[in-house]
Amino acid sequence: MYKKNSILATQSMEIPQDATVYYVSEDGNDNNNGTESTPFKTVSKVNEVVAAANGAKTVICFNRGDTFRGQLLAKSNVTYTAYGNGAKPIITVSPENGAVASKWTRVSGTDNIWVYEDEMPDVGAIFFNNAESYAIKQCPRIINGEFEFGYEILSDNQFMTELTVEEALALNNSNAASTLGKLYLCCEAGNPGEVYDSIEFSQRLYVVFLPNYTENVTVDNLNIKFGGAHGVGGSAQTNLLVQNCEVAYIGGGIQQYILKESAENTYLPGRYGNGVEVNAGCDGYTVQNCWIHDIYDTGITHQQGTNHSKELEFKDILYTNNLIENCVYSVEYFAKESATTGDIVKMINVTISDNIMRNAGEGFCEQRYLLENGWNMGTHIMGWHNAYNYAENFVIKDNIFDRCIYWDLSNGSRVNSSFIVVAAASEEYLPRFEGNTYIHYLGSKFGYIGLNISENFNSSYFTTYTEDFSVSDFLGDTTGEMFFIEYSK
Repeated sequence: MYKKNSILATQSMEIPQDATVYYVSEDGNDNNNGTESTPFKTVSKVNEVVAAANGAKTVICFNRGDTFRGQLLAKSNVTYTAYGNGAKPIITVSPENGAVASKWTRVSGTDNIWVYEDEMPDVGAIFFNNAESYAIKQCPRIINGEFEFGYEILSDNQFMTELTVEEALALNNSNAASTLGKLYLCCEAGNPGEVYDSIEFSQRLYVVFLPNYTENVTVDNLNIKFGGAHGVGGSAQTNLLVQNCEVAYIGGGIQQYILKESAENTYLPGRYGNGVEVNAGCDGYTVQNCWIHDIYDTGITHQQGTNHSKELEFKDILYTNNLIENCVYSVEYFAKESATTGDIVKMINVTISDNIMRNAGEGFCEQRYLLENGWNMGTHIMGWHNAYNYAENFVIKDNIFDRCIYWDLSNGSRVNSSFIVVAAASEEYLPRFEGNTYIHYLGSKFGYIGLNISENFNSSYFTTYTEDFSVSDFLGDTTGEMFFIEYSK
């Protein structure tokens, strides 16, 4: 609790004297000149101004306590931060508060299925009353050119975005929200606009989008939330700093439909969404003093997949002093061979230190296990087993790892999961563990460290957490501490 409150109470940064500064407030006007006394009003105006700056050093200050709707399109040499008093300003791609009764209409022939007035891109999640609760997204498979079900199957607190099969198959990892469809929600309590005080739609967009080769971007003291793709994300970044932020309730949108190898003409929906992500390399990437929680996939990640072209090495990465809670993976990384260039990216000078990582696999991300026949394990450090993960000077030190869960998909029950999964092509590329604290239930799976395994990787590879278990022997963490908790269902 102290760590969370400390992050939320972080003071506004000092504004550089050599930068052009603009202010943005809910009470502003886009026809103003952007001074503190005559601020702008909207995110779209901010994007216009920073694009016109053409790389000049610029600071954008959002008024604390306000909410700003729209996607931030980051540009090189721009700092996005807060000013004034109160809570961190909210940046969200939810287009509006949907708690308006006139915007919902009961679908003819149903008692409790409601359709929203405005069409939207794919929506990853719907959050009620400032995320006190949320609706569960239903994603039909495509079989022989048809969806296996439509909105008529929805039960209470479930929703779906209605796209055509052609539109669904066209979805890919793009940031763009290129297709619109009707949004259906089952609400047995009545008109959602009357039942709830606030309804937020996590549209399939990054909240802060970083184009390729962006340099010297700082994201500071913002509350980044309610986005269906990533919170902050981009490729091939140089000197990216994300600090003093809350990043929450992110992900759940459909990344793409994937052809199932074992079933002809069957496509499965793959969903995604990370708190802070960089792919295709970086040269300077820091995430510090952030509270990152309730993310559909991963809290913080750097990744080079076979679908990424190699742009940069992963160099000089620091994840430090963060509180990461309720994500499937607290931190995830992988570096594979690029299918487009054949190159393999190396990770150089990576430090993961002084973070608190709690309850991986719990919270908003729990729906992932119940709705997807995929990896069903909450893990604090996920260095994927099927990647080369070449690394040099990679250290994981002085962190607190506090419990994880695993979903048994055969019966939908929760069991205790593993802390650490790290693999590499050779032992010399594995990260070094120093002085970490490990808190978990007796009898749980601790994890895996070793050579990469390309196929049939499962929990049989994992070591169990028992009273005679030693992190010194298993991880080489000679100064690490272990604390055991008796588990009771």
